[in-house]
Amino acid sequence: MTLITKLYYNVLPKVGGGLEDDGVIDLSKENPNWYAVYTKSRHEKLTSKFLVSRGVVTFLPLRSVLSRWKDRKKLITVPLFPSYVFVNILQKDIHNVIYSKGVLRMVGINGVPYPIPNEQIESIEKLVKSDLKYDPYPYVNIGAEAEIKNGPLAGVVGKIIEKRPSKHIVVLSVDLIKRSVSVEVHVHDIELL
Repeated sequence: MTLITKLYYNVLPKVGGGLEDDGVIDLSKENPNWYAVYTKSRHEKLTSKFLVSRGVVTFLPLRSVLSRWKDRKKLITVPLFPSYVFVNILQKDIHNVIYSKGVLRMVGINGVPYPIPNEQIESIEKLVKSDLKYDPYPYVNIGAEAEIKNGPLAGVVGKIIEKRPSKHIVVLSVDLIKRSVSVEVHVHDIELL
């Protein structure tokens, strides 16, 4: 893959004469954004590996589940958000991702890929890296927003959906794909916003 750091565009003359600028957009100053990629069913790991082999930074949150067969039980890893892989790319590299193996489309608004706020991806990354127990949860729009102040999820913002005497259930969401994950957090580690 070739890295292009400058892009030339048509330069329009100013109303008073002369040129608006030198006609060069410097793409080296552009920061990559996180995007959600919708994959074929059960192709998340394959798609992630393929994108990594093409030099794309990916994030595929996984969770361990106990799978039961007739003759045995086995602990397997499955995607936290089925059919989704997150990619951290520049806007100009979107076409390289869309035409990759296993990718059906990039999630966006009106067919245009839309970036996911970094804070939402960082929250999920912190949760996956922690030793806390977490599970998928239906997407919620309601609930009091709170910031976790202590522990492995310090700095993460989520919504409190259930209050218990010693622990609250906090939901972390990725708004664009309307998916969430829940985690139990001690009452003293949360501050309402």
